[in-house]
Amino acid sequence: MAKPYGWIQHIPFAFFLIEKLKPTIFVELGTHSGNSYFSFCQAVEELKIATKCYAVDTWEGDEHASFYDKNVFKRVKSINDEHFNRVSSLLKMTFDDALAYFNDQTVDLLHIDGLHTYEAVKHDFDTWLPKLSEQGVVIFHDTNVRERGFGVWKFWEELREKYISFDFVHGNGLGVLCVGDTVDEDFVSFCKEANHNPYYRNFFSTLGNRILLYQELDDTRKELELNKSEIKKRENELEIREKFISKRNEEYEKLKKDTESFRKIIRENDKVIANFDVRISNHKTTIDLKNEAIKKLEERLEKHKAAMSKRDSAIVKLEERTKQLREDNYQGKEGMLLLEKRLLLHQDTISKKNDKIQDLQNSLENYKTALAHKDEKIRGIELTINQKDVLNTQLTDKIQRIVEELDSKKNEIEDQKSILRELEYENSIR
Repeated sequence: MAKPYGWIQHIPFAFFLIEKLKPTIFVELGTHSGNSYFSFCQAVEELKIATKCYAVDTWEGDEHASFYDKNVFKRVKSINDEHFNRVSSLLKMTFDDALAYFNDQTVDLLHIDGLHTYEAVKHDFDTWLPKLSEQGVVIFHDTNVRERGFGVWKFWEELREKYISFDFVHGNGLGVLCVGDTVDEDFVSFCKEANHNPYYRNFFSTLGNRILLYQELDDTRKELELNKSEIKKRENELEIREKFISKRNEEYEKLKKDTESFRKIIRENDKVIANFDVRISNHKTTIDLKNEAIKKLEERLEKHKAAMSKRDSAIVKLEERTKQLREDNYQGKEGMLLLEKRLLLHQDTISKKNDKIQDLQNSLENYKTALAHKDEKIRGIELTINQKDVLNTQLTDKIQRIVEELDSKKNEIEDQKSILRELEYENSIR
């Protein structure tokens, strides 16, 4: 069975019709999922009655049955081919097109269940009426539906006044119309009796409701099995997710601990770097002071150079004067020798002073070069500071070496100062 279940409550009556009427040809107009049609086919098979069954439908749907895809017909065809191909044929066409495939007065049982508007039902009945045999019986589904534009009930009210009839109210209503003049007498008697005796309606309604309940129970069981499978699947997914979340929580806790450790290391490194910043700032101040001292030494050296230049001028003048004295022989030979000795002594003194000045200049240039190297090392230290975690130890060693070298240079400067003081003292004596 396939939803919708609007017809399955009439399955017991379908078996009753086949058994009672034993139709030679049965035609159903509007088969949809096949619930009603295959009920008749099953009855023919099980009761072993020589009935030819025909289902006529486009299997495209309509405004009342709704429109559906090709899978509906594929399912119907599959069931028909597997179970009822001996007694059943599917005619995939319109009701009007199918008329050409049936001779007049040959259809013993006709089930009309197509479009349910008044006009459509009336048209189906009127066009197929000539095809009904003298034993012809017509059944109409949905005679008890009075909504959504259904007009079967209205047309049924008109027909029941013209023919022997009977209708059920359960299962959306099912009207039974005896059209032929020689319909089975027992069946005609049944219809007449059923109109007055509620037993028949109750009997078939009870049987039909039982089938509906069995079907709904089966659907419920299938749904439960599906739900169990889905629940099991969800439980497995939940278990996987819980494991995943647990793993992520462990990773989070580990990451949290690692992060705290990193933060602690960073704080310690920040303190070390702050200390380095202070020390570097102090070193910069010291270097600035030393640069200032060097500048003053350079200024003093320039003064010494100027004084030496004056002395050189004096020596030149003295040499000129000596030359003149030699020419004039002013003070005699002894005087000339004395002057030459004094001149040589002055020249020797000046040469020594020049050597000392040259040494002092060389030392000063070396000190400048050393200071330039120290500036480069300090810039290297500043760049190294940015590599906090890697170069802290190296930075400390380099700074220590710089301090030692600066102290060494400081000693050299003190030595130079001593030399300068000696020069100044000698110059003051001269």
